[in-house]
Amino acid sequence: MPKRIGYHYSDKLWEIGEVIPGYDNMPGLHPSLHAAEEIIRSAHPNGTAIRSNAVYVWDTEERARKQWAAAGVVKKAKKYLYKVEYEVEERLHKGDLSHYSEALHQRGGVEQAKASAARYWSGEPHPTESPRFEVLVPTATVLEREDFKPAPLKPIDEDSDYPFLNTLPENED
Repeated sequence: MPKRIGYHYSDKLWEIGEVIPGYDNMPGLHPSLHAAEEIIRSAHPNGTAIRSNAVYVWDTEERARKQWAAAGVVKKAKKYLYKVEYEVEERLHKGDLSHYSEALHQRGGVEQAKASAARYWSGEPHPTESPRFEVLVPTATVLEREDFKPAPLKPIDEDSDYPFLNTLPENED
């Protein structure tokens, strides 16, 4: 069977060659995401079964790294980024998370959120946003692992906004 490469991040330590089993991502989601996750799950007859027994894999390294780094900026990055391999024929779903984001924000109310969830399950790319595809698979085999390293702080070019740098309080006797 043909295999495909994807990228998965996690706080769980997996060794090279280990198989990551599907799991329910709901317990690890921030509570602010639970309503959208429920809408997504309920928009497909097998949505709960699929999303609660899957390994969530990014379709490209660039996308995975961008999301991983963005999470790191707000100190929510997972500890490890994995390059994984999965069986194409076993894929459970591939959906654009831009539709998920629309369901999350519910700009048009619950009905609009449900429509966005249906578009997520259709697999179609979002018409106006850059696609952010996640692939749901039952298992994935670890090929490589990288530890998260926060981005280095940028040097300060000039300190006019930081008057406390390079200055000490005057000694007032």
